[in-house]
Amino acid sequence: MEDKKKYITKNYNERLETNPNKEQNDNSSVGKKFFQIDVMKTICIIQVIAVHTISNFFPLGSLWQIIQPVPLFFIILGFNYGNSFKKKDWHKLGDMYSFQYFKGMFWRLIFPLLLINLICFLIDIIVFTSSGFHINGWSSTQLSTVSWGETNVGYNAMNIFYFLIGTPYFPGPGEFYVVILMQFILIFPLIYKLFDKSPVLGLISCYIIELSFQLIAGNPEFTFFDEYTFLFCGNILRYMSVIGLGVWFVNNYNLFKKKNIFIIILAIPALFLLILVYWGELFFPNFLNNPIIDNIFKPTGSGYGLEHFRTYPWWEKANLFTYFFPALIFLMFMKFLPSELNQEKPRSRSISKFFKKYSKLTYHILLVQIVYFFISVPIFYGVSIGINSGFYEIFIDPIVEPYGITESYQFDYALLSLKASALIFSINLFLIFLNCAVTFTLAIWFRNIDSNIQKNLKKIGLKINKSKIKK
Repeated sequence: MEDKKKYITKNYNERLETNPNKEQNDNSSVGKKFFQIDVMKTICIIQVIAVHTISNFFPLGSLWQIIQPVPLFFIILGFNYGNSFKKKDWHKLGDMYSFQYFKGMFWRLIFPLLLINLICFLIDIIVFTSSGFHINGWSSTQLSTVSWGETNVGYNAMNIFYFLIGTPYFPGPGEFYVVILMQFILIFPLIYKLFDKSPVLGLISCYIIELSFQLIAGNPEFTFFDEYTFLFCGNILRYMSVIGLGVWFVNNYNLFKKKNIFIIILAIPALFLLILVYWGELFFPNFLNNPIIDNIFKPTGSGYGLEHFRTYPWWEKANLFTYFFPALIFLMFMKFLPSELNQEKPRSRSISKFFKKYSKLTYHILLVQIVYFFISVPIFYGVSIGINSGFYEIFIDPIVEPYGITESYQFDYALLSLKASALIFSINLFLIFLNCAVTFTLAIWFRNIDSNIQKNLKKIGLKINKSKIKK
């Protein structure tokens, strides 16, 4: 039997040597470890921190968003869990909604959230005990001590409800993603079931569901989501199509496969829509001022979005029509990066280890940066103009004042000299590096605490089960 296994393994390795692209060309992703996924997740989490750091103060700041990190995260989410379900050969809803599934989701997603909420709660108690000041999590009557756009709308009631749906105790930027993950736990088996029955049916169903939700939410006579904006922003129905694209790629992640041709075709108008959102007023002012176009594109937030399919007040730059572009980016990463680096080369091994390490940390980094930005903005800056505006008042104001600019967060780089622009650019990069270093370090510390507590709790549970069996 052992000889037979050796023969099969040897034969398979020989086939890989003669056809090194065999693994890439294989339709199935089951059981594979993807270096491409590690790279994408690491790049995306760095972009998230960068955007939360520089806010609107970066020249052509939208360049940080052109890769669409949040939609790309959702594609990876659907791909990874779809791949996991297929590996486990789950076909029945009874298998998917099993104790094993919820147990895994609890330790992977829910327990770290509960743990960081406990840490935040203790911080709140310590601060309140020493100063009589509440940091204002969802336990308080207001969302935050600093204004985050219109996120305060609807938060003055049902505070315990926001806790139950997964809102972090300190709801900083990116908290909506955690809420969507909690809904993902309940809904994903249904999504996968549709794809397991028919991938085409699954993808079309996801688009129909999202389209229907956007039509209802965009109806001016339906004001619920205007009153409770977070229930719109943190609603998984807004991301059904992009999650569905991730599941679609489980068996079809080859860029040039016939089943993915529609992605390449539709990514072109999707990119055009993104260009209109980011640079439309700069490059296409006459096009956007056309009455016919004006009836299609309406001002939404700080950019342009389709009237009914906007993601106001957040992510007005992404909707079900633009998701094909991050889908194309996903396929390009999967096509042009190797699934695995050569582990015999020290440099390749180090690169692989780096991306693998921080890819596994992305959820903990997300939780940490939510808390970090929530605390750092009101404590260090105490303003509601925008993220890190206090930093700009200290370091940028002296640079722009000679140009007659009194509010540094509203300056135009075109008015500055090349030297001043370069200096501000360097300060922005330093601030991004600083926040990445802080959040990544804290995330490693938090992950270690989480891992150790989980191990001890599982050991206790195992001992309890053994004692029950003996009885």
